[in-house]
Amino acid sequence: MRYDELLDLPKLNGVTILDDKTLEEYGMVPMTQEEIEDIQLEIMGTVMS
Repeated sequence: MRYDELLDLPKLNGVTILDDKTLEEYGMVPMTQEEIEDIQLEIMGTVMS
């Protein structure tokens, strides 16, 4: 059986994972700790440790 014949293939951000794509090709980019903390402050009002 081939991978693309399987049912319920894994998805990332609603996109079916096929081939050897990078995270950037799926719309994900690495974030610095500072960027993560900025988002936490904006959404939750505090930085989770």
